[in-house]
Amino acid sequence: MKTGDGTITEQWKPVNDSLMEGNSDLIKGDSVIPFEKIRLFRRNNTFYYEATAAGKNDERPVEFKLTVFSDTGFIAENPAHDFPKRIVYKLKSTRSLHACIDDGTETGKRQNFYYKIQ
Repeated sequence: MKTGDGTITEQWKPVNDSLMEGNSDLIKGDSVIPFEKIRLFRRNNTFYYEATAAGKNDERPVEFKLTVFSDTGFIAENPAHDFPKRIVYKLKSTRSLHACIDDGTETGKRQNFYYKIQ
């Protein structure tokens, strides 16, 4: 996703049948600036999205419980977290993905990410 600061990328890889790991980076010119480490995993019978943001939360991971999921996306929530409280991923087509983070409300603070799939 191109922004005024550079290009935000997100890459995922399956590790096993219950874990995917990924990372998000900001590419500025020839520099790659780590933005976030991310994981999707299953613990017992519950799925979680875990994010470790560079320079935030003392670099400790924050878990979001998947509350809705389908073949085309998911919603992960953590009402106790300051921001975001909700993370949404939605496959829009075979070539595009919309992700957003918000404050858990439909009308409050929100940040959108529109990715091209390569």
